[in-house]
Amino acid sequence: MIVRREPNGRIELHQTRESSVGEGAVAGGTVGLLAGLLLGLPVGAAVAGVLAGGGLGARDTGVENSRLRELGERLEAGHALLCLLVQPAAVSEVSTLLEPFGGVPVEP
Repeated sequence: MIVRREPNGRIELHQTRESSVGEGAVAGGTVGLLAGLLLGLPVGAAVAGVLAGGGLGARDTGVENSRLRELGERLEAGHALLCLLVQPAAVSEVSTLLEPFGGVPVEP
């Protein structure tokens, strides 16, 4: 995830793995329809896929956008921040690797 503070002060979030409810519903519906065609229940399976996919798309597993915006408020205009999600056991190792670049661990 990249948090960028524009020269005009606006905070922009660039997340590579965030999916929306609509994207999840379309993907789930497609998979459900294909599975339903194989099983002989295309409409029911498609509806179940839409519901399941929409639910998964609504579930945000990363850092909350409000927290990313809060971090962005600390940036000077025209600067950016790279956020990495790492397993708790790897925090020390990642901190050591990022130390020469001014990287510091922050709780999500």
